[in-house]
Amino acid sequence: MYSPRAAWQRALLWFAFCFAVSWITGVLPRLLEGPVPSAWAHSAGARVLCLAIIAQWAFAYLCFWPRGTVTHGRPRRVLLGVLFGALWGSAQSLLWLSVLALVQRWPLSWYCHAGIMFALLGAVNGLWHLRFWDVRVSPPHNVLEWNTRKVALGHAPFLVLTLVLVTWTGDIRFFVMMHAAALAASATAMRFPHWRDAPTPQHRAEGLPEAELTGIPRARVFTR
Repeated sequence: MYSPRAAWQRALLWFAFCFAVSWITGVLPRLLEGPVPSAWAHSAGARVLCLAIIAQWAFAYLCFWPRGTVTHGRPRRVLLGVLFGALWGSAQSLLWLSVLALVQRWPLSWYCHAGIMFALLGAVNGLWHLRFWDVRVSPPHNVLEWNTRKVALGHAPFLVLTLVLVTWTGDIRFFVMMHAAALAASATAMRFPHWRDAPTPQHRAEGLPEAELTGIPRARVFTR
């Protein structure tokens, strides 16, 4: 069975681990205490990249990603979804920045650092979601035929753009903010359950094919 209470407990433990690692590596203190370089003040090219990231966030997480996501009739709780998603995105992005801090100890160019991070996250993050997160934490929400599309047109471009920005300009604040916004939208769209909700049958991480989802509501960010 999928237990919302257990899902929240696992998630909060994971968030605590991510925040602890980011504190040990010095990323979280640097974010809180500053000074943090501003991508907007870096250059005209960086400002264009910031706007491109915001546009990709709006397309991927407000428009495209929800189309390939089902809610299975879970109640809409916007504040809960935003709270959970913001914690999720902040913790995850701080962990990634902690890994980046270690990668940046190698005397390589910023675009090499960005490429290494994309390769690492591409190899690990998919397995993490398939084997654990999308089974033990996230509720059933995936549509089998949409998984590759959501990665190719949503997650991957967003990750590439944000990695380029943070390795180029050093603006870790914008990186964390955008990943928190991305997962706040995702958690709201999938209608992440309240910890008091009743358990449901265990689901597969990859989701069900569309043929088996007839009549099951699709996700929406702005509408019921």
